Amino acid sequence: MLAKLINEKFANKKDGNQLLEVYEEQEVSSELEPELISPEEQDELLDETDKESGEEEENKKIFQELNHTVVQKQLYLSPELSREDLAQIVHLNNARFARMIRECTGTNFNGYINGLRINYAIKLMKKIS
Repeated sequence: MLAKLINEKFANKKDGNQLLEVYEEQEVSSELEPELISPEEQDELLDETDKESGEEEENKKIFQELNHTVVQKQLYLSPELSREDLAQIVHLNNARFARMIRECTGTNFNGYINGLRINYAIKLMKKIS
């Protein structure tokens, strides 16, 4: 269920379209007013976009591994589980970890863990009935 949710979130994200939109915005603004961005600044902006998309790709890979571990070991059932604990497992600082969770799940850490807990409870209820 979570995998389906994550796949839907990824499908809704802008991948290559993000760069296209930047180019389109630049074309529109250049028609309206003189070019205010130098070629060097444009290169820097493109480099930053590449870095961001590289970080997003890395975040997706890290999240997939983390999610596999959290689900397989049922870490989400532990009431003592914290964002800091999982951030240490994947060797990320808290800010980057929070950003990764938000990018990959569309929610925050608590929402992600509570979603796993709810799905687990639903499975248990289905077994009982």
